[in-house]
Amino acid sequence: MDAAHHNQSTKAAFTLVELLVVVSIIALLIAILLPSLKGARDQAKATVCLSNVRQMGMASAMYSDSNNDYYPLTKHGDQDAVWIKTLQPYAGNDLLYRCPSDRSTDWFDPNDTPADQLKNDRRSSYGVNIYFSPEAAPPLGAPDPTPRYGFVRRDLMPRPEQTIHFGEHVETKGFEDFADHIHADQWIPNLLTGTPTSEPKESVALERHRKKANYTFADAHAEVLAFDWTFKLNETKDTVLHDHWNPKGKPK
Repeated sequence: MDAAHHNQSTKAAFTLVELLVVVSIIALLIAILLPSLKGARDQAKATVCLSNVRQMGMASAMYSDSNNDYYPLTKHGDQDAVWIKTLQPYAGNDLLYRCPSDRSTDWFDPNDTPADQLKNDRRSSYGVNIYFSPEAAPPLGAPDPTPRYGFVRRDLMPRPEQTIHFGEHVETKGFEDFADHIHADQWIPNLLTGTPTSEPKESVALERHRKKANYTFADAHAEVLAFDWTFKLNETKDTVLHDHWNPKGKPK
């Protein structure tokens, strides 16, 4: 090998320091890009979820058109009569009911044995607002004897464009129970105790999508909102500041 060729080979090779610099730059770029990629994936999932709740609104509207203006009903413990099943013919896609960001572990599988189906009973990432269930008198001795439900038809809804119909359910794990409805009526102060029976975080995925969640309204439109826009108590939790779950609640 002549001297000129040897010098060219030496100049073309990388030194250890140069290789370490290149590796460091690549690592830095990956560190910079990963959060952006994750953010893009999360945004894509949130968009799919918003599309789901919009389709739910459209399916609900078609259901009402075909059923004398009645909204799909909620049923306690009756899986054959839940809104998820009654809306299915108008939705046409089972995946419509599952948010890609929902990390629950107990999903219902029709191919499971009957025993396993009972264990894995979550059928949807979403729940219907309990105020849309049939009117029923509270139990004997309840501090508030006034029925809160019964908003089962369009003509009974005073502000459909401001009343939430469906919201995102909190995640469940293992053998936790799943309901097809959200008990928004339990968030208001109880007449006996002066405080709410339960908190929204126990039933609603408040911040599943960048501190927000997707909601369908009674007029069939859908929005991504911070939960505080939908419902808020004062600091002592004894007064409702605004409530977009109760059809007759105080609007924001």
